[in-house]
Amino acid sequence: MKFPGTLLTNIGILLASVACSLLLGEWAVRTWMPSPDYGVGKRPAIRNQLFIYDELLGWKGSPNASSAYISKDFIVSVSHDNLGYRNLSPAYVPGKKNILLLGDSYGWGWGVEDDETATAVFNRKHEDFNAYSLAIPGYGTDQQYLAMQRFMDEHPTFQYEQAVVLFYLNDFDDVVASLGSGMYPKPLFHLDEQGELQLQNVPVPQNQLPPVSITDMPTERPLLQRSQLFNLALDSLGKILFNLTADPDPVEVGPVTLTDTDQHSIMVAEKLLQKIRDYCQSRNMGFQVVFLMTINTDGKPTMMIQQLAGRLQQDGIAHSFVHSRLFPRTDLWLDTHYTPYGQARLADHLGEILNREP
Repeated sequence: MKFPGTLLTNIGILLASVACSLLLGEWAVRTWMPSPDYGVGKRPAIRNQLFIYDELLGWKGSPNASSAYISKDFIVSVSHDNLGYRNLSPAYVPGKKNILLLGDSYGWGWGVEDDETATAVFNRKHEDFNAYSLAIPGYGTDQQYLAMQRFMDEHPTFQYEQAVVLFYLNDFDDVVASLGSGMYPKPLFHLDEQGELQLQNVPVPQNQLPPVSITDMPTERPLLQRSQLFNLALDSLGKILFNLTADPDPVEVGPVTLTDTDQHSIMVAEKLLQKIRDYCQSRNMGFQVVFLMTINTDGKPTMMIQQLAGRLQQDGIAHSFVHSRLFPRTDLWLDTHYTPYGQARLADHLGEILNREP
């Protein structure tokens, strides 16, 4: 059977249009709503060769470490500098506006390449600044405070203009716990009867948990499963089917309230941020807090962050909020993780707040 030339042309155009649409969709998903599935599970950030035990902090970055990092949602390369931090820029550059960034895996860049971290992106966009990140995965505000003190004591000639703390909702749990990420022991600040912070659990006990490999390559996946567009569609279909079969009359949930434990966590977090502010002032440094707001930051976490932000307002501590996505999330549990897009949004926010007139 012979097809008219016009029909064959139209079929070719149709197939080419479908192929282009699928490629465009794949690019869009990988850029804004990544949904990879390498099938190897989420691997702990600190139980591997990139980090070592520290008697004050619990763990710290291994100096000059370099390794592939393969987890459920990414395959990246990670390199630490000679101080054990993940930076492409020097710790201090005379003649520039030097900034210290304090945080956890958000600031470290868990899931992105070295040149895709918020610090690296910020430094490329702002040549008059030099931001240096002291962020380590799993660190709470308490460890960030101690790490900053040690760093500044070891480098007394470095004159930083400002320190920025990245605060995420899990810091409320971290600051009142003696076990941190991956069940690793950590330092703990206790509030005494006068409401002052007292350091405990130092020297930090060593944990003998076996290391977790981060370099094993995942099992080769079929081509279709390697498509992030396909994974997103599959995940969305599953949610639609779940909603269709869900109980049409769900049990009503009462208003969210904060417990005494929640209030204690807020108070400890506030005290620690005050300590960092006071330390910065003693070094003639500015200080501010950036609250990381993701899809998980709702309900009780939002109430706790809002209450802490209100206290910081009364304390005269500058603070701001950065939302990690403009678009709805997929199945990612921490939006700014994994994606250059989320890290770039954080870098842009740092640019906005650091370039403001005092």
